[in-house]
Amino acid sequence: MSTYLEEYKRKLISAEKAAELVKSGDIIEYGMFATKPIDFDYALAKRAGDGLEKVSIRGTGTILPIPEVIKNDPEQKSFQYFSWYFTAIDRKAGDFGLACHCPFNYHEATLLAYSPDFAHAWADVWVAQVSPMDPSGCFNFGLGNSHNRGIALNSRIAIVEVNHNMPRCLGGSDEFIHINEIDYIIEGSNQAIFSMPPAPEPDEAERKIANYIMEEIPDGACLQLGIGALPNLIGNLIAESDLIDLGIQSEMFCDAMVRMYEKGKITNTMKAKDRHRYFLIP
Repeated sequence: MSTYLEEYKRKLISAEKAAELVKSGDIIEYGMFATKPIDFDYALAKRAGDGLEKVSIRGTGTILPIPEVIKNDPEQKSFQYFSWYFTAIDRKAGDFGLACHCPFNYHEATLLAYSPDFAHAWADVWVAQVSPMDPSGCFNFGLGNSHNRGIALNSRIAIVEVNHNMPRCLGGSDEFIHINEIDYIIEGSNQAIFSMPPAPEPDEAERKIANYIMEEIPDGACLQLGIGALPNLIGNLIAESDLIDLGIQSEMFCDAMVRMYEKGKITNTMKAKDRHRYFLIP
């Protein structure tokens, strides 16, 4: 650990100094979803109009806070913002001509990140929020694993922005990056990680739909539940049901999955693939 700490100190950099590494014409990749950098984004946005030109910034599933590079450069003199996966923020920015969609199939994200066939699209600078370094020298991507690791490894400069509020989420599938694999470390301002508000109460129609679906779920079924009132209602009904040995193979976790697990409904023992493991796929 002492060796890692020495390397950690050598790679420490301020957000402002990190932003100065960006050159005209660069492609900047922001971390996906909740790993979008905060302090680096603020520092980079301050460079709008300082002679920096044609810098492409790519996000994936943009969440709050709204990127400063969008807010601080509405005329796009320095920055153009792109998103691989549009959220409400991306769509609204797009309505004002402040964001463009990068069309691709999300399940191909890791192919884009790793395949040399797409080397022309790899980032010059990758920056993402991570959890604090662990004793093994690893930074965890927390709530935004996605294709962060592949993009980071194939970028010209890889920078992590440490946020002590980012939870450490293990899974054994590209959820970390080692200190030896990055170039710089920003110690961020530890802002709260964005989280969705609780799902609304289901209406009568959604309750009827959920009851119909419950009749079709057998023991040992492999499930994928989205977000919103209906998926959470189904998950809560499963938690209180007699169903057993269910599996999860999902793009995301919804709140009800926690109750399903606590009630012993999720074992993953009957899955055809990734048995005994919860698996989230892009």
